[in-house]
Amino acid sequence: MSRAARSDLVDVEVHFHHETYPGEENRGAYKVSLDGDNETAVWVPKSAAQFERKGRNTGVLTLSEAVATDKGLV
Repeated sequence: MSRAARSDLVDVEVHFHHETYPGEENRGAYKVSLDGDNETAVWVPKSAAQFERKGRNTGVLTLSEAVATDKGLV
């Protein structure tokens, strides 16, 4: 008997603040928040998440529940 694998991915609606690229500080990361406040924004490594824009400054971040919890996004 086998069990179906359970995905630990979550989708979180976020406000997008900034994105960095290789060679920059916090390279390869998204700066996002739940409330649109830059003071509460966190950096999430691109290697740990996918971001899909939904509006000018909003979108859905897909990442593991563990990383989302660690970053305070869930």
